[in-house]
Amino acid sequence: MAIRLLAHPDFESFDLSSLKSWPLGGAPVTMDLLDRIRAKLPNLRQRGLSNTWGMTEAGGFLTAGDARDLTAHPGTVGRPYGVVELRIAEPDADGVGEVLARSPTVMNGYAGLPDDETVDADGWLHTGDLGHLTEDGYLFIDGRSKDVVIRGGENIACPHVEAAIATHPAIVEVAAMGIPHPELGEELVAVVVHRSDVEPPSEADLVAHVTGVLSYFAVPTRWEIRAEPLPTLAGEKVDKKSLARAFRAAG
Repeated sequence: MAIRLLAHPDFESFDLSSLKSWPLGGAPVTMDLLDRIRAKLPNLRQRGLSNTWGMTEAGGFLTAGDARDLTAHPGTVGRPYGVVELRIAEPDADGVGEVLARSPTVMNGYAGLPDDETVDADGWLHTGDLGHLTEDGYLFIDGRSKDVVIRGGENIACPHVEAAIATHPAIVEVAAMGIPHPELGEELVAVVVHRSDVEPPSEADLVAHVTGVLSYFAVPTRWEIRAEPLPTLAGEKVDKKSLARAFRAAG
């Protein structure tokens, strides 16, 4: 939503000098996004920007980071509130694993699913988010446990691919996902939304932009370049399932 607001053609026509706060949430906040907000809203340069992370099953927010945190630790969703415990389950060599959370507000479980293991016997909520913690307690969300494409035996984290493509100056939104492939198991595809005030980039432009930034196997092999916003679900999450269906239907 923040990206779309900044890209709106009428954004400059509004006087937003009285705006004191712009809390963000639901995804990592990149330095590029912070710089764009600060450039367009200089009144938020020193304070007013923040990022949060949480989920309905946890009763709301679990972490928070202010403007200083976001500058000092780019991409963080902040540190846990005082009543929240966090740990990383089965971390890999980089310390990335599923984020587990425990607090007084975590649900007991889903109604009608008595054997569901989303909340274990010790009260830890299995969030389904992949992340890592720094030594001083800052949490970074690295993707969803299922938001991974396995292409020819190589694991590709879709959020990492999306972050690389999103640095292209003509791109407003991007979604990367996997679709079935007869030989590789899955292939990586990307849907990108370009800015309305610039010439749309070509597939060759986008491939060149991420070559050398992404591993060769993490460069999407099929692209859709569009002007229309990406479809979203409740809560403004991108509807990747519908995008993947469209790719499969196109053959």
